[in-house]
Amino acid sequence: MRAEPGDLSDDDGMDEINRAILREVQRDPRISYSRLGAAVGLSSNAAAERLRRLTVRGVVRFKAVVDPSASGAGGLQVLIDVRLRGDQDNAGFEAALEPFAGIVEFHHVTGEFDYLLRAELADVAALDWLLRELKNRAGVADTSTRLILSPTRVPGRRPVPTKIPTAKSAIGREVLDQSIIRE
Repeated sequence: MRAEPGDLSDDDGMDEINRAILREVQRDPRISYSRLGAAVGLSSNAAAERLRRLTVRGVVRFKAVVDPSASGAGGLQVLIDVRLRGDQDNAGFEAALEPFAGIVEFHHVTGEFDYLLRAELADVAALDWLLRELKNRAGVADTSTRLILSPTRVPGRRPVPTKIPTAKSAIGREVLDQSIIRE
C-alpha cells in the first residue's frame, strides 16, 4: 500500500510506536529512556534509538527555555504587534531583527499587523529604546505593545498528527513541516 504525500506511515518511519514516543516526550521532554521504553512497549535502548532517529530527522527538536526573571536577564516580557512601512519587505525586516537580542521570537501573521514579536527586556527604558530602534532601523511604521503579566505554557497540547499538512508556497515549492517543538 502506497502512502499519500504527507501521510505518516511506516514508509517514512512514523508508525504507532513513534507516535506514542512523540506523545510521551511532549508530556515530559526529560523522560528517561527506561520510562519512555516502558510507556511505549520497548527496551530503553530501542526507545532511545527511535527518539534519536526522530531527532535527527527533525521531527523532534529540544531547546532550553530560560526564565528571564530567574536568570537575571530582565523581568519585562512583551508582545509587540508590528506594521511595516510600505518600503520595507519581509526579508529586510527579518534581517534587521538580528541585532536585537531582546527579541526572542517573531511571527509573520495575518490581520491588522504584519508581525508579532515577543521580547524579554530589562525594564521599560529598554522597551522604549527597542520601539524607537524598530522604527528607526527596521522599517517599522506602527507598533502596539502588550505586557505579559503571567507567562504560561500548556504542556502536551500539540497533537501528534496522523497526516502532516502540506502547502504550496507562492513560488511553487512544497513546504512540509514535520517538527514538534517541545518548550
